[in-house]
Amino acid sequence: MRTRDKEPNDFLYGGRYPNDYPAGLERALMRKLQMLKAAHDLKDLRIPPGNRLEPQVERTHAIDT
Repeated sequence: MRTRDKEPNDFLYGGRYPNDYPAGLERALMRKLQMLKAAHDLKDLRIPPGNRLEPQVERTHAIDT
Protein backbone atom coordinates (compact mmCIF):
# COMPACT_ATOMS: atom_id res chain seq x y z
CA MET A 1 0.00 0.00 0.00
CA ARG A 2 1.17 3.51 -0.76
CA THR A 3 -0.13 6.77 0.65
CA ARG A 4 -0.04 10.21 -0.90
CA ASP A 5 1.92 11.58 2.07
CA LYS A 6 5.28 10.11 3.02
CA GLU A 7 4.77 10.20 6.81
CA PRO A 8 1.83 7.74 7.10
CA ASN A 9 3.50 5.38 4.66
CA ASP A 10 6.74 5.39 6.67
CA PHE A 11 4.80 4.94 9.93
CA LEU A 12 2.90 1.95 8.54
CA TYR A 13 6.11 0.19 7.56
CA GLY A 14 7.91 0.58 10.89
CA GLY A 15 8.88 4.23 10.94
CA ARG A 16 8.33 6.70 13.75
CA TYR A 17 5.02 8.46 14.41
CA PRO A 18 5.17 11.88 12.71
CA ASN A 19 5.89 14.71 15.16
CA ASP A 20 3.48 17.10 13.46
CA TYR A 21 0.53 14.71 13.92
CA PRO A 22 -1.72 15.11 17.01
CA ALA A 23 -0.56 13.29 20.13
CA GLY A 24 -2.69 10.35 21.19
CA LEU A 25 -3.73 9.26 17.70
CA GLU A 26 -0.84 6.88 17.11
CA ARG A 27 -2.76 3.66 17.84
CA ALA A 28 -5.87 4.78 15.93
CA LEU A 29 -3.80 5.82 12.91
CA MET A 30 -1.95 2.50 12.86
CA ARG A 31 -5.23 0.58 13.14
CA LYS A 32 -6.80 2.52 10.25
CA LEU A 33 -3.71 2.18 8.05
CA GLN A 34 -3.64 -1.57 8.69
CA MET A 35 -7.33 -1.80 7.76
CA LEU A 36 -6.61 -0.01 4.48
CA LYS A 37 -3.62 -2.22 3.78
CA ALA A 38 -5.60 -5.42 4.42
CA ALA A 39 -8.56 -4.41 2.23
CA HIS A 40 -8.75 -6.16 -1.13
CA ASP A 41 -11.89 -4.40 -2.30
CA LEU A 42 -13.81 -1.24 -1.44
CA LYS A 43 -16.50 -3.44 0.13
CA ASP A 44 -13.98 -4.59 2.75
CA LEU A 45 -13.98 -1.07 4.19
CA ARG A 46 -17.75 -0.80 4.74
CA ILE A 47 -17.41 -1.67 8.44
CA PRO A 48 -18.72 -0.17 10.71
CA PRO A 49 -22.22 -0.01 9.18
CA GLY A 50 -22.46 3.75 9.86
CA ASN A 51 -19.39 4.39 7.72
CA ARG A 52 -20.52 6.55 4.80
CA LEU A 53 -17.92 5.19 2.43
CA GLU A 54 -18.36 6.11 -1.21
CA PRO A 55 -16.07 5.64 -4.19
CA GLN A 56 -14.17 8.75 -5.18
CA VAL A 57 -15.55 10.34 -8.33
CA GLU A 58 -13.16 12.21 -10.57
CA ARG A 59 -14.45 15.55 -11.77
CA THR A 60 -14.51 15.83 -15.53
CA HIS A 61 -15.46 19.49 -15.80
CA ALA A 62 -14.49 22.76 -14.16
CA ILE A 63 -16.79 24.47 -11.69
CA ASP A 64 -17.81 28.01 -12.65
CA THR A 65 -17.44 30.56 -9.88
